[in-house]
Amino acid sequence: MKEKLTDKQVLDKIETYIRLTKLPDSSHYDMATSELFALMHMEQKTDPILWAYSLGLARGYRMHAARSKA
Repeated sequence: MKEKLTDKQVLDKIETYIRLTKLPDSSHYDMATSELFALMHMEQKTDPILWAYSLGLARGYRMHAARSKA
């Protein structure tokens, strides 16, 4: 059985994953400021996190698809 990670360990793991991921030098896949502020002003506090995660998945999928075509 896997040991349950603490919140800090999960956040450290996420930070390391992001830091080690080689991203293109383009801001094409970055979150726009307007998107960030719109998410911050959502009423439900969990929804922005889920939407941001889904947005990241969608952008990652599109980046992979674009690279596969090249």
